[in-house]
Amino acid sequence: MAASVDLLCVKNDLYDEVPRFFGKKLKKFAGRYFDNGRGRRMLVLFDETTVPSVAETIRGASFKGKVKIYVFAHGDYAYNEEFEEVADKVELCALPAAIRNAYRRVIGKYRPQEDGE
Repeated sequence: MAASVDLLCVKNDLYDEVPRFFGKKLKKFAGRYFDNGRGRRMLVLFDETTVPSVAETIRGASFKGKVKIYVFAHGDYAYNEEFEEVADKVELCALPAAIRNAYRRVIGKYRPQEDGE
């Protein structure tokens, strides 16, 4: 996942990592937050169970612009419903397909085969 975050940083031209997301400390296993200090922000969530608390944090925050949010999740669900109340403050982004497909190819190679396969 770390390599994917690096690619997202390049894609979004955001490299300034901030340890707090609108005042709340992010645990490394939960996600990483980037803010250039000039209104461009990106949050990458590794743990989809953090989505409700992130939406709540955004609901209580006052800022200009939007936060671009990537969620590493099973499937293609972008969590639109969970962020519905703060839709004006977020830009939900699907994990780039190339990265997701690369993970699937690698994981598929290392899955143990059952007898008879």
